[in-house]
Amino acid sequence: MASVLINRLLFSGNGGSSSSVSLDAASAQSRAELLAVALAAVLALTGLQWLTIAPKTPEPVTLVDHETLDWTAGDLPAEAAEELRWAAAALKHAAPSCVSLTAFVDGQCVARLGSFKQDSNSNSISFGDVCTRAVESQAGTYLANLTLYPGRGEFLSFLAEGTQGVAVAPAGRVLLVAATNVVRGFAAVDQAWVGTLAEKVDSSVDGWKEK
Repeated sequence: MASVLINRLLFSGNGGSSSSVSLDAASAQSRAELLAVALAAVLALTGLQWLTIAPKTPEPVTLVDHETLDWTAGDLPAEAAEELRWAAAALKHAAPSCVSLTAFVDGQCVARLGSFKQDSNSNSISFGDVCTRAVESQAGTYLANLTLYPGRGEFLSFLAEGTQGVAVAPAGRVLLVAATNVVRGFAAVDQAWVGTLAEKVDSSVDGWKEK
């Protein structure tokens, strides 16, 4: 663009005939100048568009009307309770945005750690469509933005209000539901970690029952 401007100034300082030629819209120079101006405008608009669509880092959402449970487990053996507590602590360390972990064995809620809907209890928690399909297919599911999902009531019936996403990880008889208060709060590695923890817990389930 600067080169076009300098070229215009130099030519405009010459004799009248040269100036007339340079200002002639049909001349090669004028067409080149118009093309350069158009390209400069396109580049400027592209830069502005990139700035406009640059994604913003999601902010954590404050949970409301919730209670924080250190440990709620039915009649599980002490060893089972300790292993689930370790799983929750490991997940929280790997994914700081994680606000709760719910563990199911054979479709029954056996543990809740973290923040949950006030006055909810393990006996009232049941599988919905997402959890049922995950167990049947033995394939994990990640709902990165729970507010956009029509079936979010399945999870918000027991998770704290303000929960933004869930990672569902089945492994044999076990299903883990990890919740986050940040949209897209779980990276791919965090989801893999939830699946690994589910496998670890599933490998111990038979031992729990025997005791």
